Amino acid sequence: MLKSIKNFNDIPIFLTVVEESSFSRAAEKLGLTNSAVSKRVSNLERHINIKLLNRTTRKVGLTEAGERYIKYAKQAYKALEEAEYAATENDDIPNGVLRISAPVTFGSTVLANLLPAFLKKYPQLKIEIDLTDVFTKVVVENFDIILTSAHFINSSYNATNINVSEVKVCTSPEFISLYGAPNTPEELVNFNCILPSAHLIPNQWVFFKGKDEIKVQISSNVKINNPLAVRALTLQSVGISCLPLEIVNGDLEKGNMLTILDSYKITPRVLKAIYPENKYLPIKIKKFIDYLIGEIENQNSMMNYLSYMP
Repeated sequence: MLKSIKNFNDIPIFLTVVEESSFSRAAEKLGLTNSAVSKRVSNLERHINIKLLNRTTRKVGLTEAGERYIKYAKQAYKALEEAEYAATENDDIPNGVLRISAPVTFGSTVLANLLPAFLKKYPQLKIEIDLTDVFTKVVVENFDIILTSAHFINSSYNATNINVSEVKVCTSPEFISLYGAPNTPEELVNFNCILPSAHLIPNQWVFFKGKDEIKVQISSNVKINNPLAVRALTLQSVGISCLPLEIVNGDLEKGNMLTILDSYKITPRVLKAIYPENKYLPIKIKKFIDYLIGEIENQNSMMNYLSYMP
């Protein structure tokens, strides 16, 4: 018999300590005492006869053996969770906890407004949401669904498109009156632009006209990782930006912002739902993705909640 089997319930406690990099924070999250958490991790180490953690007064870190162990411990525990969920869930009624990571703008506007009806429809389901514009491997590994526009390719995960947004090149009327406007993408090098700090290729925008692809190196004195912040800076005439139509539509209608280079196209912004590739897709993930796609398509929710921001 595998040594870890008898102490399987200690594994999620060990994983939480590593995730929080602290026994005290893990204890608070788990609703246990510090001593109980420390004892459970020590029991796991003693049972498998391997030191998994380096403990200091300042922080907790993985040993080399711990680095190897945690990769498979996560997989094993997740597989057991999925097995239990598959055995107990109703075919059409999701339950348990659904952990979601979403961009700050989308999460605080669109998602926050769509969630109440979803929770009312499935009262047995609990949802935990973390809003972040930082997309990393750690984010991917700690959630059931990750909503992101970031470029991500990994054979261990599936990706479903949630929304495709037309992207516009925008600036303020005041900026144009002060500095003029480019007539071609190549002329952007003569203007200050506002870049998202998480841009796939730093300082580069790609335009399309017919079959032609035009790559332009951008001059920028500010980079920021939130589209609402980019919008705010654009409205204050800091520079030229590329933003999804949903975010700037209200500003365009009011005349507070203008589009330029309209005869050129930019690759649309695609919001994706990323989730682990499993033979068994939990009903809670399927129901949430189906609901999100349906609401955005039927009600044009992205436009409704983002267009008329102050």
